[in-house]
Amino acid sequence: MHDNDVLTVLASPSCRAEKSYIFDWVLGEILGFNYRISFSPTHRAAITLALPGKQTLRIQDQFFENADQQWLNPQTLPAHNSVVDFFITPKIRTHRSVSIPIHVPNLFPSINPTDTEEDDCCLALDIDIFGALFFLVSRYEEAVNPTRDQHDRFPSGASILGQLGLLDRAVGNEYIELLWAAMISCWPGLKRKHRTFRSLPSHDIDHPSLFAGPIQRVIRNLAGTLIKQKQPMVFMNRAANWLRFKLGNCDVDPFDQIDWLMEQSELSNTKSAFFYIPEKTHPLDASVSLESPVVKQQWLRIDQRGHEIGYHPGYMTYANQAAIQSGADRIRSLLQQYGIREREIGGRQHYLRWQTPTTARNWEAAGLAYDSTLGFADRSGFRCGVCFEFPMYDVEERRPLKLRQRPLVVMDSTVTADHYMGLGLSSDAYNYIKSLKNECRTFCGDFTILWHNTELLTLQQKDFYRSILSA
Repeated sequence: MHDNDVLTVLASPSCRAEKSYIFDWVLGEILGFNYRISFSPTHRAAITLALPGKQTLRIQDQFFENADQQWLNPQTLPAHNSVVDFFITPKIRTHRSVSIPIHVPNLFPSINPTDTEEDDCCLALDIDIFGALFFLVSRYEEAVNPTRDQHDRFPSGASILGQLGLLDRAVGNEYIELLWAAMISCWPGLKRKHRTFRSLPSHDIDHPSLFAGPIQRVIRNLAGTLIKQKQPMVFMNRAANWLRFKLGNCDVDPFDQIDWLMEQSELSNTKSAFFYIPEKTHPLDASVSLESPVVKQQWLRIDQRGHEIGYHPGYMTYANQAAIQSGADRIRSLLQQYGIREREIGGRQHYLRWQTPTTARNWEAAGLAYDSTLGFADRSGFRCGVCFEFPMYDVEERRPLKLRQRPLVVMDSTVTADHYMGLGLSSDAYNYIKSLKNECRTFCGDFTILWHNTELLTLQQKDFYRSILSA
Protein backbone atom coordinates (compact mmCIF):
# COMPACT_ATOMS: atom_id res chain seq x y z
CA MET A 1 0.00 0.00 0.00
CA HIS A 2 1.54 3.28 -1.09
CA ASP A 3 1.54 6.29 1.24
CA ASN A 4 -1.00 8.06 -0.97
CA ASP A 5 -3.41 5.12 -1.06
CA VAL A 6 -6.28 5.47 1.37
CA LEU A 7 -8.31 2.44 2.41
CA THR A 8 -12.04 3.02 2.06
CA VAL A 9 -14.42 1.34 4.49
CA LEU A 10 -18.02 1.02 3.32
CA ALA A 11 -20.57 0.20 6.04
CA SER A 12 -24.19 0.68 6.99
CA PRO A 13 -24.99 3.44 9.53
CA SER A 14 -26.09 0.91 12.17
CA CYS A 15 -24.04 1.35 15.39
CA ARG A 16 -22.11 4.12 13.72
CA ALA A 17 -20.14 5.17 16.83
CA GLU A 18 -19.20 1.59 17.65
CA LYS A 19 -18.04 0.87 14.11
CA SER A 20 -15.97 4.05 14.00
CA TYR A 21 -14.32 3.05 17.27
CA ILE A 22 -13.41 -0.49 16.22
CA PHE A 23 -12.25 0.59 12.74
CA ASP A 24 -10.01 3.19 14.33
CA TRP A 25 -8.42 0.69 16.70
CA VAL A 26 -7.99 -2.21 14.27
CA LEU A 27 -7.33 -0.49 10.95
CA GLY A 28 -5.68 2.64 12.28
CA GLU A 29 -3.85 1.83 15.51
CA ILE A 30 -3.07 -1.87 15.05
CA LEU A 31 -2.55 -2.20 11.30
CA GLY A 32 -1.44 1.40 10.73
CA PHE A 33 -3.58 2.29 7.70
CA ASN A 34 -4.86 5.62 6.50
CA TYR A 35 -8.56 5.07 5.90
CA ARG A 36 -11.88 6.83 5.45
CA ILE A 37 -15.37 5.58 6.27
CA SER A 38 -18.44 5.86 4.07
CA PHE A 39 -21.72 5.07 5.83
CA SER A 40 -24.69 4.22 3.62
CA PRO A 41 -27.91 2.19 4.10
CA THR A 42 -27.07 0.28 0.90
CA HIS A 43 -24.13 -1.44 2.62
CA ARG A 44 -26.21 -3.58 5.00
CA ALA A 45 -25.11 -7.12 5.97
CA ALA A 46 -21.49 -6.58 4.99
CA ILE A 47 -18.57 -4.25 5.60
CA THR A 48 -16.52 -3.63 2.47
CA LEU A 49 -12.85 -2.66 2.36
CA ALA A 50 -11.59 -1.11 -0.86
CA LEU A 51 -8.36 0.27 -2.29
CA PRO A 52 -8.28 2.57 -5.33
CA GLY A 53 -8.44 0.60 -8.59
CA LYS A 54 -8.48 -2.81 -6.86
CA GLN A 55 -11.04 -5.47 -6.05
CA THR A 56 -12.83 -5.31 -2.73
CA LEU A 57 -12.89 -7.40 0.42
CA ARG A 58 -16.27 -8.04 2.07
CA ILE A 59 -16.73 -9.04 5.70
CA GLN A 60 -19.92 -10.12 7.39
CA ASP A 61 -21.71 -7.50 9.53
CA GLN A 62 -24.02 -9.38 11.89
CA PHE A 63 -23.61 -8.14 15.47
CA PHE A 64 -23.97 -4.44 14.72
CA GLU A 65 -26.98 -5.01 12.48
CA ASN A 66 -28.75 -7.03 15.18
CA ALA A 67 -27.77 -4.79 18.09
CA ASP A 68 -28.60 -1.45 16.50
CA GLN A 69 -32.26 -1.38 17.57
CA GLN A 70 -31.88 -3.51 20.71
CA TRP A 71 -28.68 -2.26 22.27
CA LEU A 72 -27.69 -4.06 25.50
CA ASN A 73 -30.56 -6.49 25.08
CA PRO A 74 -29.80 -10.08 26.19
CA GLN A 75 -31.01 -11.26 22.78
CA THR A 76 -27.92 -9.68 21.21
CA LEU A 77 -25.55 -11.95 23.16
CA PRO A 78 -24.11 -15.01 21.42
CA ALA A 79 -25.22 -18.37 22.79
CA HIS A 80 -22.43 -20.91 23.15
CA ASN A 81 -24.52 -23.53 21.31
CA SER A 82 -25.02 -21.19 18.33
CA VAL A 83 -21.33 -20.39 17.81
CA VAL A 84 -19.87 -22.19 14.81
CA ASP A 85 -16.34 -22.67 13.53
CA PHE A 86 -15.17 -20.60 10.61
CA PHE A 87 -12.83 -22.57 8.37
CA ILE A 88 -9.87 -20.57 7.06
CA THR A 89 -9.50 -21.56 3.43
CA PRO A 90 -6.12 -22.55 1.93
CA LYS A 91 -6.14 -19.35 -0.14
CA ILE A 92 -6.16 -17.27 3.05
CA ARG A 93 -3.94 -19.61 5.07
CA THR A 94 -1.05 -19.17 2.65
CA HIS A 95 -0.98 -15.45 3.53
CA ARG A 96 -1.00 -15.78 7.33
CA SER A 97 1.86 -13.87 8.94
CA VAL A 98 1.58 -15.94 12.14
CA SER A 99 0.35 -19.44 12.86
CA ILE A 100 -3.30 -19.41 13.86
CA PRO A 101 -5.73 -22.35 14.03
CA ILE A 102 -7.45 -23.52 10.85
CA HIS A 103 -10.78 -22.94 12.59
CA VAL A 104 -11.72 -19.80 14.52
CA PRO A 105 -15.01 -19.27 16.38
CA ASN A 106 -17.69 -17.32 14.53
CA LEU A 107 -19.53 -15.70 17.45
CA PHE A 108 -22.24 -14.18 15.27
CA PRO A 109 -22.95 -16.54 12.36
CA SER A 110 -25.38 -15.49 9.65
CA ILE A 111 -27.75 -17.70 7.71
CA ASN A 112 -27.15 -15.51 4.65
CA PRO A 113 -23.66 -15.85 3.12
CA THR A 114 -21.85 -12.62 2.30
CA ASP A 115 -22.49 -11.80 -1.36
CA THR A 116 -19.55 -12.51 -3.66
CA GLU A 117 -21.38 -12.18 -6.96
CA GLU A 118 -20.42 -8.58 -7.70
CA ASP A 119 -17.60 -8.27 -10.22
CA ASP A 120 -15.36 -6.15 -8.05
CA CYS A 121 -15.30 -8.58 -5.09
CA CYS A 122 -11.98 -10.35 -4.54
CA LEU A 123 -12.92 -12.21 -1.38
CA ALA A 124 -15.81 -12.47 1.08
CA LEU A 125 -15.47 -13.60 4.70
CA ASP A 126 -18.58 -15.10 6.27
CA ILE A 127 -17.42 -14.17 9.75
CA ASP A 128 -18.17 -11.00 11.68
CA ILE A 129 -14.63 -9.89 12.53
CA PHE A 130 -15.31 -6.28 13.48
CA GLY A 131 -18.48 -7.04 15.46
CA ALA A 132 -16.79 -9.83 17.41
CA LEU A 133 -13.74 -7.68 18.18
CA PHE A 134 -15.95 -4.87 19.45
CA PHE A 135 -17.97 -7.33 21.53
CA LEU A 136 -14.80 -8.68 23.17
CA VAL A 137 -12.84 -5.52 23.94
CA SER A 138 -15.83 -3.38 24.97
CA ARG A 139 -16.92 -6.09 27.46
CA TYR A 140 -20.44 -5.68 26.09
CA GLU A 141 -21.55 -8.97 27.62
CA GLU A 142 -20.57 -7.81 31.11
CA ALA A 143 -22.98 -4.88 30.84
CA VAL A 144 -25.78 -7.27 29.86
CA ASN A 145 -25.21 -10.50 31.80
CA PRO A 146 -25.88 -9.92 35.56
CA THR A 147 -23.96 -12.99 36.78
CA ARG A 148 -21.48 -12.10 39.55
CA ASP A 149 -19.36 -13.90 42.17
CA GLN A 150 -19.13 -13.19 45.91
CA HIS A 151 -16.96 -10.13 45.26
CA ASP A 152 -19.39 -8.76 42.65
CA ARG A 153 -17.04 -9.74 39.81
CA PHE A 154 -18.03 -11.12 36.43
CA PRO A 155 -16.77 -14.75 36.52
CA SER A 156 -14.99 -16.51 33.69
CA GLY A 157 -17.71 -19.15 33.37
CA ALA A 158 -20.28 -16.50 32.49
CA SER A 159 -18.27 -15.23 29.53
CA ILE A 160 -18.80 -16.63 26.05
CA LEU A 161 -15.08 -17.44 25.71
CA GLY A 162 -15.16 -19.22 29.05
CA GLN A 163 -18.18 -21.28 28.03
CA LEU A 164 -16.45 -22.22 24.78
CA GLY A 165 -13.22 -23.15 26.57
CA LEU A 166 -11.30 -20.49 24.64
CA LEU A 167 -9.82 -18.29 27.36
CA ASP A 168 -6.34 -19.70 26.71
CA ARG A 169 -6.47 -18.44 23.11
CA ALA A 170 -6.18 -14.80 22.10
CA VAL A 171 -9.20 -15.20 19.83
CA GLY A 172 -9.41 -11.48 19.07
CA ASN A 173 -5.82 -11.52 17.83
CA GLU A 174 -6.72 -14.48 15.64
CA TYR A 175 -9.49 -12.35 14.10
CA ILE A 176 -7.03 -9.54 13.38
CA GLU A 177 -4.60 -11.98 11.74
CA LEU A 178 -7.43 -13.50 9.70
CA LEU A 179 -8.38 -10.02 8.52
CA TRP A 180 -4.77 -9.25 7.62
CA ALA A 181 -4.34 -12.54 5.72
CA ALA A 182 -7.50 -11.79 3.74
CA MET A 183 -6.27 -8.29 2.94
CA ILE A 184 -2.92 -9.39 1.57
CA SER A 185 -4.65 -12.21 -0.29
CA CYS A 186 -6.60 -9.52 -2.11
CA TRP A 187 -3.84 -6.93 -2.23
CA PRO A 188 -0.35 -8.53 -2.33
CA GLY A 189 2.46 -6.30 -1.20
CA LEU A 190 0.39 -4.59 1.49
CA LYS A 191 2.42 -3.50 4.54
CA ARG A 192 1.26 -3.25 8.14
CA LYS A 193 2.47 -1.46 11.25
CA HIS A 194 5.34 -3.23 13.03
CA ARG A 195 4.83 -4.50 16.58
CA THR A 196 7.16 -6.04 19.17
CA PHE A 197 6.42 -8.38 22.06
CA ARG A 198 6.40 -6.79 25.51
CA SER A 199 6.54 -8.34 28.97
CA LEU A 200 4.75 -6.05 31.44
CA PRO A 201 5.21 -7.14 35.07
CA SER A 202 3.15 -5.34 37.69
CA HIS A 203 2.73 -5.73 41.42
CA ASP A 204 -0.27 -4.86 43.58
CA ILE A 205 1.32 -3.77 46.85
CA ASP A 206 -1.68 -4.57 49.03
CA HIS A 207 0.60 -4.81 52.07
CA PRO A 208 3.78 -2.71 51.69
CA SER A 209 5.17 -3.93 55.01
CA LEU A 210 4.52 -6.75 57.46
CA PHE A 211 6.36 -5.28 60.42
CA ALA A 212 5.04 -1.71 60.04
CA GLY A 213 1.46 -3.00 60.04
CA PRO A 214 -0.86 -3.81 62.94
CA ILE A 215 0.58 -6.09 65.62
CA GLN A 216 -2.29 -8.53 65.05
CA ARG A 217 -1.15 -9.15 61.46
CA VAL A 218 2.42 -9.77 62.58
CA ILE A 219 1.27 -12.27 65.21
CA ARG A 220 -0.98 -14.08 62.73
CA ASN A 221 1.87 -14.31 60.23
CA LEU A 222 4.31 -15.64 62.82
CA ALA A 223 1.78 -18.13 64.13
CA GLY A 224 1.08 -19.33 60.58
CA THR A 225 4.73 -20.15 59.94
CA LEU A 226 4.87 -22.19 63.14
CA ILE A 227 1.46 -23.89 63.28
CA LYS A 228 0.17 -24.12 59.71
CA GLN A 229 3.42 -24.27 57.73
CA LYS A 230 5.33 -26.09 60.53
CA GLN A 231 8.54 -24.16 59.87
CA PRO A 232 10.09 -23.35 63.28
CA MET A 233 13.29 -22.00 61.75
CA VAL A 234 11.31 -19.53 59.61
CA PHE A 235 9.34 -18.56 62.71
CA MET A 236 12.45 -17.83 64.74
CA ASN A 237 14.16 -15.94 61.90
CA ARG A 238 11.06 -13.82 61.21
CA ALA A 239 10.52 -13.08 64.91
CA ALA A 240 14.16 -11.98 65.21
CA ASN A 241 13.76 -9.77 62.12
CA TRP A 242 10.68 -8.18 63.67
CA LEU A 243 12.76 -7.15 66.66
CA ARG A 244 15.50 -5.83 64.34
CA PHE A 245 12.87 -3.83 62.44
CA LYS A 246 11.61 -2.29 65.67
CA LEU A 247 15.19 -1.30 66.48
CA GLY A 248 15.46 0.58 63.18
CA ASN A 249 16.60 -1.98 60.57
CA CYS A 250 13.98 -1.67 57.83
CA ASP A 251 15.82 -3.99 55.40
CA VAL A 252 14.54 -7.16 57.11
CA ASP A 253 10.82 -6.80 56.32
CA PRO A 254 9.70 -9.94 54.40
CA PHE A 255 6.98 -8.01 52.51
CA ASP A 256 9.45 -5.42 51.19
CA GLN A 257 10.44 -7.21 47.99
CA ILE A 258 10.57 -3.99 45.97
CA ASP A 259 14.29 -4.02 45.23
CA TRP A 260 14.27 -7.72 44.37
CA LEU A 261 11.36 -7.25 41.96
CA MET A 262 13.06 -4.31 40.26
CA GLU A 263 16.24 -6.33 39.91
CA GLN A 264 14.40 -9.24 38.26
CA SER A 265 12.66 -6.90 35.81
CA GLU A 266 15.91 -5.18 34.94
CA LEU A 267 17.57 -8.53 34.30
CA SER A 268 14.69 -9.21 31.86
CA ASN A 269 15.14 -5.81 30.15
CA THR A 270 11.84 -4.46 31.34
CA LYS A 271 10.42 -2.28 34.12
CA SER A 272 7.96 -3.05 36.88
CA ALA A 273 4.83 -1.13 37.85
CA PHE A 274 4.00 -0.98 41.57
CA PHE A 275 0.38 -0.21 42.44
CA TYR A 276 -0.46 1.12 45.93
CA ILE A 277 -3.78 1.52 47.80
CA PRO A 278 -4.00 5.17 48.91
CA GLU A 279 -7.13 5.04 51.10
CA LYS A 280 -8.64 2.32 53.25
CA THR A 281 -12.24 1.61 52.23
CA HIS A 282 -12.68 -1.92 53.61
CA PRO A 283 -10.92 -4.39 55.96
CA LEU A 284 -9.48 -6.09 52.87
CA ASP A 285 -7.56 -2.95 51.96
CA ALA A 286 -4.00 -2.06 52.96
CA SER A 287 -3.17 -1.77 56.66
CA VAL A 288 -0.12 0.50 56.21
CA SER A 289 -0.55 4.19 55.41
CA LEU A 290 1.19 5.58 52.34
CA GLU A 291 2.56 8.28 54.64
CA SER A 292 4.57 5.64 56.47
CA PRO A 293 8.35 6.17 56.21
CA VAL A 294 8.55 2.61 54.87
CA VAL A 295 6.33 3.46 51.90
CA LYS A 296 8.08 6.76 51.26
CA GLN A 297 11.43 4.97 51.03
CA GLN A 298 9.93 2.36 48.68
CA TRP A 299 8.60 5.08 46.39
CA LEU A 300 11.92 6.92 46.32
CA ARG A 301 13.76 3.72 45.43
CA ILE A 302 11.24 2.89 42.69
CA ASP A 303 11.54 6.36 41.19
CA GLN A 304 15.34 6.39 41.42
CA ARG A 305 15.58 3.21 39.33
CA GLY A 306 13.05 4.38 36.74
CA HIS A 307 10.24 2.00 37.55
CA GLU A 308 6.58 3.00 37.84
CA ILE A 309 4.43 3.99 40.81
CA GLY A 310 0.71 3.48 40.18
CA TYR A 311 -2.75 3.42 41.69
CA HIS A 312 -4.56 0.48 43.28
CA PRO A 313 -8.02 1.73 44.34
CA GLY A 314 -9.47 0.03 47.42
CA TYR A 315 -12.06 -2.70 47.63
CA MET A 316 -15.13 -0.43 47.78
CA THR A 317 -14.13 2.02 45.04
CA TYR A 318 -14.94 0.20 41.81
CA ALA A 319 -18.40 1.75 41.35
CA ASN A 320 -17.79 4.99 43.26
CA GLN A 321 -16.57 7.94 41.21
CA ALA A 322 -15.85 10.13 44.24
CA ALA A 323 -13.74 7.40 45.84
CA ILE A 324 -11.76 6.85 42.62
CA GLN A 325 -11.12 10.58 42.32
CA SER A 326 -10.15 10.91 45.98
CA GLY A 327 -7.60 8.09 45.74
CA ALA A 328 -6.11 9.45 42.53
CA ASP A 329 -5.75 12.88 44.09
CA ARG A 330 -4.07 11.29 47.10
CA ILE A 331 -1.51 9.49 44.92
CA ARG A 332 -0.72 12.72 43.07
CA SER A 333 -0.40 14.67 46.31
CA LEU A 334 2.03 12.17 47.83
CA LEU A 335 4.13 12.04 44.68
CA GLN A 336 4.51 15.82 44.90
CA GLN A 337 5.14 15.67 48.66
CA TYR A 338 7.92 13.10 48.18
CA GLY A 339 9.52 15.10 45.37
CA ILE A 340 8.70 12.52 42.69
CA ARG A 341 7.83 13.83 39.24
CA GLU A 342 4.30 12.86 38.30
CA ARG A 343 3.99 10.86 35.11
CA GLU A 344 0.89 9.40 33.56
CA ILE A 345 -0.74 7.29 36.27
CA GLY A 346 -2.16 3.84 35.64
CA GLY A 347 -3.13 0.99 37.89
CA ARG A 348 -5.53 -1.78 38.74
CA GLN A 349 -8.64 -2.27 40.88
CA HIS A 350 -8.18 -4.14 44.17
CA TYR A 351 -9.51 -7.73 44.00
CA LEU A 352 -10.07 -7.12 40.27
CA ARG A 353 -13.48 -5.67 41.11
CA TRP A 354 -14.89 -4.06 37.97
CA GLN A 355 -18.24 -2.79 36.75
CA THR A 356 -18.63 -2.30 33.00
CA PRO A 357 -18.65 0.52 31.96
CA THR A 358 -18.89 2.48 35.22
CA THR A 359 -15.38 1.79 36.52
CA ALA A 360 -13.70 2.78 33.26
CA ARG A 361 -15.78 5.95 33.07
CA ASN A 362 -14.76 6.87 36.62
CA TRP A 363 -11.07 6.22 35.89
CA GLU A 364 -11.23 8.51 32.87
CA ALA A 365 -12.95 11.23 34.90
CA ALA A 366 -10.10 11.02 37.43
CA GLY A 367 -7.58 11.70 34.66
CA LEU A 368 -5.94 8.27 34.82
CA ALA A 369 -4.01 7.00 31.80
CA TYR A 370 -4.55 3.24 31.81
CA ASP A 371 -6.09 0.37 33.74
CA SER A 372 -4.92 -3.24 33.91
CA THR A 373 -7.78 -4.93 35.78
CA LEU A 374 -9.37 -6.94 33.01
CA GLY A 375 -8.37 -10.49 33.68
CA PHE A 376 -10.56 -13.02 35.46
CA ALA A 377 -9.79 -13.72 39.11
CA ASP A 378 -10.79 -17.38 38.81
CA ARG A 379 -9.12 -18.18 35.48
CA SER A 380 -6.07 -16.73 33.75
CA GLY A 381 -6.08 -16.06 30.03
CA PHE A 382 -7.65 -13.53 27.69
CA ARG A 383 -10.79 -12.01 29.22
CA CYS A 384 -10.92 -9.38 26.46
CA GLY A 385 -9.85 -11.87 23.79
CA VAL A 386 -6.69 -9.92 22.96
CA CYS A 387 -3.13 -9.34 24.19
CA PHE A 388 -2.99 -5.81 22.76
CA GLU A 389 -3.56 -2.58 24.66
CA PHE A 390 -6.69 -0.75 23.52
CA PRO A 391 -8.79 2.36 24.22
CA MET A 392 -11.84 1.56 26.32
CA TYR A 393 -15.44 2.07 25.22
CA ASP A 394 -18.46 3.11 27.27
CA VAL A 395 -21.28 0.83 26.09
CA GLU A 396 -23.92 2.79 28.03
CA GLU A 397 -23.03 6.29 26.88
CA ARG A 398 -21.92 4.76 23.57
CA ARG A 399 -18.65 6.65 23.21
CA PRO A 400 -14.93 5.86 23.18
CA LEU A 401 -12.89 6.74 26.26
CA LYS A 402 -9.40 8.16 26.52
CA LEU A 403 -8.60 5.53 29.17
CA ARG A 404 -6.44 2.69 27.87
CA GLN A 405 -6.80 -0.96 28.91
CA ARG A 406 -3.81 -3.26 29.32
CA PRO A 407 -5.67 -6.55 29.74
CA LEU A 408 -4.32 -8.76 32.51
CA VAL A 409 -3.20 -12.20 31.31
CA VAL A 410 -1.86 -13.85 34.49
CA MET A 411 -2.32 -13.20 38.21
CA ASP A 412 -0.27 -15.29 40.63
CA SER A 413 -3.06 -16.46 42.94
CA THR A 414 -5.38 -17.24 40.03
CA VAL A 415 -3.02 -19.99 38.96
CA THR A 416 -1.60 -21.11 42.30
CA ALA A 417 -4.38 -20.75 44.89
CA ASP A 418 -6.47 -23.78 45.81
CA HIS A 419 -9.74 -21.83 45.56
CA TYR A 420 -9.01 -20.86 41.96
CA MET A 421 -7.05 -23.02 39.47
CA GLY A 422 -5.13 -24.75 42.27
CA LEU A 423 -1.92 -25.51 40.34
CA GLY A 424 0.41 -24.30 43.07
CA LEU A 425 4.04 -23.82 42.06
CA SER A 426 4.06 -27.01 40.03
CA SER A 427 5.45 -27.75 36.59
CA ASP A 428 1.85 -27.68 35.35
CA ALA A 429 1.55 -24.11 36.62
CA TYR A 430 4.81 -23.13 34.93
CA ASN A 431 3.85 -24.76 31.62
CA TYR A 432 0.40 -23.17 31.70
CA ILE A 433 1.75 -19.66 32.29
CA LYS A 434 4.47 -20.20 29.70
CA SER A 435 1.84 -21.20 27.13
CA LEU A 436 -0.04 -17.95 27.75
CA LYS A 437 3.19 -15.98 27.43
CA ASN A 438 3.96 -17.75 24.16
CA GLU A 439 0.46 -16.91 22.91
CA CYS A 440 1.22 -13.24 23.53
CA ARG A 441 4.62 -13.62 21.87
CA THR A 442 3.01 -15.21 18.78
CA PHE A 443 1.04 -12.03 18.13
CA CYS A 444 3.81 -9.62 19.21
CA GLY A 445 1.45 -8.65 22.01
CA ASP A 446 1.76 -7.75 25.69
CA PHE A 447 2.25 -10.38 28.39
CA THR A 448 0.75 -8.56 31.36
CA ILE A 449 1.49 -10.39 34.59
CA LEU A 450 0.55 -9.51 38.18
CA TRP A 451 2.73 -10.88 40.96
CA HIS A 452 2.18 -9.72 44.54
CA ASN A 453 5.11 -8.88 46.81
CA THR A 454 3.52 -11.10 49.46
CA GLU A 455 3.86 -14.13 47.15
CA LEU A 456 7.67 -13.98 47.27
CA LEU A 457 8.39 -15.02 50.83
CA THR A 458 10.19 -18.30 50.07
CA LEU A 459 13.03 -19.29 47.78
CA GLN A 460 10.64 -21.59 45.91
CA GLN A 461 8.24 -18.71 45.22
CA LYS A 462 11.10 -16.50 44.03
CA ASP A 463 12.55 -19.21 41.80
CA PHE A 464 9.13 -19.81 40.25
CA TYR A 465 8.56 -16.11 39.48
CA ARG A 466 12.08 -15.80 38.09
CA SER A 467 11.45 -18.76 35.79
CA ILE A 468 8.29 -17.13 34.43
CA LEU A 469 10.14 -13.92 33.58
CA SER A 470 12.81 -15.87 31.70
CA ALA A 471 10.41 -18.26 29.94
